[in-house]
Amino acid sequence: MNVSDEPPSLPPAGEPSRTQGRSGGVTAVLILIGIVLLLPGVCSVIFMATVLHEDDALVRFGGFWFLSLALAAGGIWLIRYARRS
Repeated sequence: MNVSDEPPSLPPAGEPSRTQGRSGGVTAVLILIGIVLLLPGVCSVIFMATVLHEDDALVRFGGFWFLSLALAAGGIWLIRYARRS
């Protein structure tokens, strides 16, 4: 193994280092918000399962399903973001 005599480089004074994370409270709040955003998507999937057999269900509820599934996707993204950082 090759050991260098140079000290490790530090980030510039104005920039936070990548090793500094956010506090646990902020992470918990982000995860809670993500879970709240997941709820419309879960309800929408349950609702789709009950009314999908109707012929005009997609026409009547398509926008609602798209919006609620988009919110759920945002919730998944927020939870993954909170856990990563």
